[in-house]
Amino acid sequence: MSLDFQVKADFSKTINMLNRFGSKATTEYRTALRNTSVYGLREVKTATPVRTGTAKNTWKWAFTDKLITGITNNVGYLEGLVKGWSRTKPIIAKGKALVFEVGERKSAKSSTKSLYKRYTKAMKSLKGKGLDAKEKQRQAVAKSGVVVVRQVNTPAKFKGNDFITPVVNRIDRKFMNEITEANRRLFYNG
Repeated sequence: MSLDFQVKADFSKTINMLNRFGSKATTEYRTALRNTSVYGLREVKTATPVRTGTAKNTWKWAFTDKLITGITNNVGYLEGLVKGWSRTKPIIAKGKALVFEVGERKSAKSSTKSLYKRYTKAMKSLKGKGLDAKEKQRQAVAKSGVVVVRQVNTPAKFKGNDFITPVVNRIDRKFMNEITEANRRLFYNG
């Protein structure tokens, strides 16, 4: 599955301007597209929810043709981040364990490795306290804010966060303003 969005506009006036002003119009419209894309990239990065920063930092923009530009993100979980997801099957660790941060968030950016280190540090601090395994794990989770398990059986869902639609609407307005300005420059300087 993929997540796709685009800004749509009436290009009939633009085609007339291209026919009338030729390469000057192409230059002006490329500038309008570049300005819109840079703005759009900044807006979508700002709006992207952050845990590790991967989804935010994977946004890119480029011209795909003379007068076509795109903003893309190839993170596989982006659709689920926007539209939501649900899971009923158990999650089984492929490696040693599954690591989750729970309770109050302790840090804005937490990699699995740093979370696991935080948990193991809490477990080491409880060594020699005479606790049974379950109680030791409970206290380590309370102390570290991290749960480490081999399997999760409980179904889960995430409703999603449609941060894309408001951004696309802002990009659309920016694009129309940029095209209007490009047309104004063509009329008065062309």
